[in-house]
Amino acid sequence: MVVNVNHAGFERRLSVVQQLLHGRGLQASIISTLAYDEEYAYPFNNFLFKVELATPAFASSFPGTQPGTCKAPPEGISTLVIKLSNLAAHDVNNTNRVENDVASQHLVRKSMEKSGLAPLVPDVYAWAPATTTNQANEKGFGWIMSEFRSGVDLGPEFSSLDVESQKHVLEQMAAVLGAMQAADLPESVTKFGSGLKFDLNGAIM
Repeated sequence: MVVNVNHAGFERRLSVVQQLLHGRGLQASIISTLAYDEEYAYPFNNFLFKVELATPAFASSFPGTQPGTCKAPPEGISTLVIKLSNLAAHDVNNTNRVENDVASQHLVRKSMEKSGLAPLVPDVYAWAPATTTNQANEKGFGWIMSEFRSGVDLGPEFSSLDVESQKHVLEQMAAVLGAMQAADLPESVTKFGSGLKFDLNGAIM
């Protein structure tokens, strides 16, 4: 039987998710895991939670004033995703890991919009960097709150599609990849290799 290295700290992570919600005046009716494979033998890069809220969240909770974030829509948010960055993940730079994630999503989102593609990148509502290097201190993990998007894993489904449908999917994937590669980097980005981050004015660098 494979030992699940990711199960340790599960209840603590769940508590962190609840605390993050309470800090914004929100309460969950249901919290469930996403992409959680109990038989996976290596540390997850992130711990993903789908949060169904007891009452919708509005701009008072998510004003969109933080760099790289979006304001909650007028109709409110009923479901969101909370991503906790696992400090035990291999070969990642935790110093600006969350900032790099948020900034990259922002640039790709803008590039896809410019290319006329559907908005595939979920909106980011709030985030915070890691405040610890202790892998067992889940309260110090970096985190992102973002829009929930439903969908299916293409891998298992692709082979069941007919040739024309497969061709259409590949064309869509090529268009998305092209938009990602065409993302405009701000002039404030002058270095490569260490990831993106935000300056004090919210500019990507």
